[in-house]
Amino acid sequence: MQVLDVAGLCTYTDVLVVCHGTSSRQAQTIVRHVREQMKKIGEYAIGTEGEAEGQWVVIDYGDIVLHTFYAPVREYYGLEGIWPDARRGFAEADGDGVRIEWRRRRKKAAGETAETAAKP
Repeated sequence: MQVLDVAGLCTYTDVLVVCHGTSSRQAQTIVRHVREQMKKIGEYAIGTEGEAEGQWVVIDYGDIVLHTFYAPVREYYGLEGIWPDARRGFAEADGDGVRIEWRRRRKKAAGETAETAAKP
C-alpha cells in the first residue's frame, strides 16, 4: 500500500493511499474492510465512487483519499506518477494499527525537473 503526502501539491486532500487487489472482488473487499476499520475509530467517508464495479474505488475521508484498484487498472493509470514531488511511504498493518514508513526524497541534480527525476 503506497502512501503519498500531497499536502501543498493537491487542492482536495493531504494524503493519498493507493493499493490494489488481484481481482475486482478483492478490491471491493479491501474497501469494505477499510470502511469498517475507519468507522471503529469514528471516521466516516464523505463519498465513495466505483465500489459496485471494483475496478477503481475511491473513498474520500477529506484529508485522506483511498484509491483501491484492480491491479491491471492501477498499472494502466499509474496514479502515483501524477505527483512525482510527493513524499512517498509504504503502509503496513500491524496489531496496533497502521505503520507508515516514509522514504527519503532523492535530491535533484542541477537542472533536473520533477518529470526527469521520476524517469528511470
